[in-house]
Amino acid sequence: MKQSFDLSLEGVERRSMAEFTEQAYLNYSMYVIMDRALPHIGDGLKPVQRRIIYAMSELDLSADSKHKKSARTVGDVLGKYHPHQMIQNPLPPCVIPKRVWPAIPKCY
Repeated sequence: MKQSFDLSLEGVERRSMAEFTEQAYLNYSMYVIMDRALPHIGDGLKPVQRRIIYAMSELDLSADSKHKKSARTVGDVLGKYHPHQMIQNPLPPCVIPKRVWPAIPKCY
């Protein structure tokens, strides 16, 4: 049994490749800025920071709980909630340690 398909171009928009890629890149960059890079006005946290706080609550981490390394929390976030990307500047302001780490000396 042979099927025939109607391959009309009705409803298909014709655009140049340059125009399409420029618009697609602009849309994606605005999405990144608005949804990932800027903190939310309600709580001041970026989405990745909100995921870290959620992972900390799932691990039962609080001020009274036993110490766990931050790599455990970041690893859980990468594995469960953020698997396709790396995390840059991940720790929320309320989790950053108060002490300042010394600068790493240059090796010549």
